Amino acid sequence: MDTLYRSWQLSGWLYHDIFVIIVAIIFIVISGILVISLIRRRSTRRLVPYALILLVYLAVVHFAGLIFFGMFRSVTIEEKSATFYSEKTKGLTSIERMIIPNGRTNGISTSNSLFQVISVNSQTGERMWSKRLGWRDYLIGQTDQYVVLNNADNEAIYLLDTKTGKKQFSEADLVKKFPELKDYLSSDFVDYRFMDNRYLYIYGLNNRYYQLDLKNWQLKQDPTFKEVFQTQEAPKWTVDSNESQIGQELSSEERTTVQGKLEEQLIAPVLLGKKDEANYYVLSYKKRQSIQAIVGLYNWQKKTYEWQTPLLLTKENVPIEAFQVEDALFIKVPRYLYKINLNNGNQEYQFDYRWGQVIR
Repeated sequence: MDTLYRSWQLSGWLYHDIFVIIVAIIFIVISGILVISLIRRRSTRRLVPYALILLVYLAVVHFAGLIFFGMFRSVTIEEKSATFYSEKTKGLTSIERMIIPNGRTNGISTSNSLFQVISVNSQTGERMWSKRLGWRDYLIGQTDQYVVLNNADNEAIYLLDTKTGKKQFSEADLVKKFPELKDYLSSDFVDYRFMDNRYLYIYGLNNRYYQLDLKNWQLKQDPTFKEVFQTQEAPKWTVDSNESQIGQELSSEERTTVQGKLEEQLIAPVLLGKKDEANYYVLSYKKRQSIQAIVGLYNWQKKTYEWQTPLLLTKENVPIEAFQVEDALFIKVPRYLYKINLNNGNQEYQFDYRWGQVIR
């Protein structure tokens, strides 16, 4: 019943919301026509056929929603970018993919996919805005003013407003502002790097390297910018669970050592970060092949939790993205975003990317 109820709410997924609005408008119009007709005729003899018309309409709508929009059934939500944070707007922005199964063809399961960039207020869990994307859109980074994206088909680089999600600069706008980039912006997302919440590094098609300061709107060209591409990874399409750094810095050697200790004591542990020499932020499972997980501050020497919070995942061993904003720990897993107080382990909210709202 919960799925049925939420399916008729606006979720931020564009096609779903358009469908719900159109269905509601048509339902109101048909109901109004039928009520007016009954009043004018002053007879209830046509009540049954009118009711059948509404039932047929709802059945057709139900079928269309089920097939094309994944309504009333289970769908898969996957994260398709790293999550970026804006200090100014408090927004956490990422690309999400909805996979809607639509049957089998020649014994092979087939599906439709919808892509959406979604920004969530880190303090309240409120969905700030969302925007439909294509499957070849990539999230490069986010400043306090702009969300930076790349499209491999149409626009090499374009910028959205961090507050509203509205497009602020197209590729043509950027080229007009910086003529040096004309004909040299690559459509390949690996030719871009984003650093320090303001600098966009560009490997141009002319084999030159540029730095675009998105705060002061200055463009520099320098061969030494090549080092950024050699030392920094390209924008991520998938998230690696082992890259989380919460609290104190962890060396690769320490991470390996602690991970080994945790694997002896916990089930499928994921090391998220370090508080001190004995206490580490860890996600583990209650049992093997389970979707019930625990995130907590774990003392591996005492083999006990200082605090722990249960999490419900969509399936076992999913990719985990963890990051810290002020005194809050954010756990990002397929479909859900959890906010947890680092001081006491209390869960502050659970945001559901399927429905675009806090569910706990």
